[in-house]
Amino acid sequence: MTARTCLVTGAGKGIGRAAAEALSARGHRVALAARNKADLEEVAGTLDVQALVVPTDVTEPDQVEAMFAAVEDAWGPVEVLVA
Repeated sequence: MTARTCLVTGAGKGIGRAAAEALSARGHRVALAARNKADLEEVAGTLDVQALVVPTDVTEPDQVEAMFAAVEDAWGPVEVLVA
């Protein structure tokens, strides 16, 4: 399997965190997005693969654009989006 670049919103807790953990367990790079940076950093510390913490409020269009730009700058295009 080829590792993919994944972006998960709401990754600090609940379903978003579970999705990030599942993608990580399968060897994918995971960008973690949510409003709370501390939650994202805690999740990133538990993953088995490279993780990128991108604090974002997805209700703000300019922050969403910046979120995608941050992932693309670090790893290239987002291949899997979990929102």
